[in-house]
Amino acid sequence: MVLKGKYFELGGKFDHTKKQYQSMIVDLTKCTEANTTLKKNEKEFKTTVETLKKDVFELTRNILRKQIAINNYINMLEEMKKVLACAKCEHDAIKLNLKSYSNSRYVLDHIIDV
Repeated sequence: MVLKGKYFELGGKFDHTKKQYQSMIVDLTKCTEANTTLKKNEKEFKTTVETLKKDVFELTRNILRKQIAINNYINMLEEMKKVLACAKCEHDAIKLNLKSYSNSRYVLDHIIDV
């Protein structure tokens, strides 16, 4: 009788342990599936990050190229301003000479009888 009681007691514990084992197998399967999904997502994210790094590199290169072009245009503009300033000085000098010649001609024509 004692053995039968132990037998049923152990049988109940075995059944309980078997149910826990099956529950743990189901949990393990769910965790494995979730882990597989996360690994797949991780690969996709790594690919996206690499693509974005390449894009950033290309954009940085383009910005530097355009900045060099802008600096060249600024330098060219400064050179043109210098040339324009020189031309303006020459123009003013020629204008003063012309005015001087006009005044001399006026004096010659009206004041001095030639």
